[in-house]
Amino acid sequence: MGPMVATEIRRKVFHHLPLLYAALYAFTPGWFALPLLGLALVLLSGAEWIRLRRPEVNAWFLKVFGGLHRPAEILAPSGIFWTLAGSWLIMMLLEERTLVLPVLGMLVFGDTAAA
Repeated sequence: MGPMVATEIRRKVFHHLPLLYAALYAFTPGWFALPLLGLALVLLSGAEWIRLRRPEVNAWFLKVFGGLHRPAEILAPSGIFWTLAGSWLIMMLLEERTLVLPVLGMLVFGDTAAA
């Protein structure tokens, strides 16, 4: 398997990360899942803010997570930020789990198929 194929497989696996958000939401009470994911979003937002303003930090992130980003994400917020933000927002806006889980499922599998 060539390095390009290995990188693309890693990207596809990484695109399934929102399954963890859905599992957390599905198997824990909302009072636990929503603040925890909100905190994760705040921390990720801070990391993204620093990454995008400090070239040396950005270079470190790109080195450590090399191959998981698209060229357009080098100087823009990463896809993981947008998927976490979207997942959390859906959980906050839709109160019924029977609505939230299918929407998150579409996000996960649609995003993976489109990537």
